Amino acid sequence: MPRSCELGSFAAGLPLEWQELVAQSAPTFDQTLPWFIAFERHLLRPGERLHLLGVADDAGTPLALLPLRRDLVPLAGRVRAAGLVALSNYYTALFAPLGTPAGTERAVPALARAAVAAGAGAAVIDLNPVAADDAASGALAAEWEQQGYRIERYFRFGNWYLEVGGRSSEAYLASLPGQLRSTLQRKGKKLYARPDVSVRIVTEPTEVPAALDAYEAVYRSSWKSDEPGREFIRAVAAEFARRDWLRLGLIALGTRPVAAQIWFVYRGTASIFKLAYDEEFAQLSVGSALTLALMRHALDVDRVAVVDYLCGDDAYKRDWMSARRERLGIRAIRRASWPGALTALMAVARRIRRSGAPLPRVPDGARGAT
Repeated sequence: MPRSCELGSFAAGLPLEWQELVAQSAPTFDQTLPWFIAFERHLLRPGERLHLLGVADDAGTPLALLPLRRDLVPLAGRVRAAGLVALSNYYTALFAPLGTPAGTERAVPALARAAVAAGAGAAVIDLNPVAADDAASGALAAEWEQQGYRIERYFRFGNWYLEVGGRSSEAYLASLPGQLRSTLQRKGKKLYARPDVSVRIVTEPTEVPAALDAYEAVYRSSWKSDEPGREFIRAVAAEFARRDWLRLGLIALGTRPVAAQIWFVYRGTASIFKLAYDEEFAQLSVGSALTLALMRHALDVDRVAVVDYLCGDDAYKRDWMSARRERLGIRAIRRASWPGALTALMAVARRIRRSGAPLPRVPDGARGAT
């Protein structure tokens, strides 16, 4: 019968058999061991506790791993409740229990019980962002529902992606909307007519520190706010470069970097992780020119099957990509708790609003002070 355990820490070193489980089963770059190690070292708050829940079979062979942490979970407005949440944040594009489909299916009941036990005193368990069709996350939700939890699914973000279908970059370029093709050709001709323009795609570990300096310089000159996880990104980029997963693109005019993008290539998918350009050179479409250069590399050199724009429904993404899917959150709220009572009342209120019926009137004497 599968048995659960807590594994302590990614950064302190998992037992070898659990490292192998992660290495073999992580479907995306943000579910890999180096990602979680960097997350633990650079993004956890001081004193924040991890719960790395594992389930193994009778012989001790790992079946599944669910990385969680303690945090406050938003319920309504500024109201939050203590709970267990996925080891993920705004940098994460996808989360799921780790393991083979067969192993995870066997492990789900024990994994669900382990999460409830680890969260003693925690009324909420929240997994996000998960794929809408993720079987393991859905099975965990079903188990928690049987254990007295209310299950809520909520939208996180749209995810645009491209099914390459074996095409070359030239065939892909021909499939783009006419207006985008025209812009790329017209602005590209103007950009590459400059004698001081240079384009680089950095993959070598020794070149990464200087390339990241250039990326950060572009970021500071862009429309974006300050990067909150600078050391995390540097740690991930350095380790991914050592594994040949990094593609860091740069366009410079003379010695000045004007566009920078960080892509990761992992298991046949090129993921567009970070991008920025210097607003002073927006008229040259340096950002689009760099996207095209990296797309050519991904399709013609790396020969990926999928290109993924990760998080968000930004309008420009639909021009470059071919399809959209959604990422969700799954929240389990213990019914016999104040968060359970609150969310049940909120659900009733939503149903009443949808029906158009008036909300129940609160007697004057029952209203709080204003």
